[in-house]
Amino acid sequence: MSWAVIHWFELGTLALLCLNLWFVSSVLGTLRDTNRWLAFLARIRWDEGTLEPPNAGGDIPPQ
Repeated sequence: MSWAVIHWFELGTLALLCLNLWFVSSVLGTLRDTNRWLAFLARIRWDEGTLEPPNAGGDIPPQ
C-alpha cells in the first residue's frame, strides 16, 4: 500500500488550500455586506434629496 502514503507537504498544501478558500469566502461575504449597506445608504440619501415639504408646489390646501 505504498500509494496511500501522504507526505507532510501534501497535508500542508491541503491545509493552505482550505485556509485560502475560507479567506476568499470571508472576503466575498464582507464585500457583499458592504455592497448592501452602500446601496441602502445611497437609497436613503437619494430619498432625502427628493423629498419636498408638503406645500412645496405652492398649492394652498382647502379649508
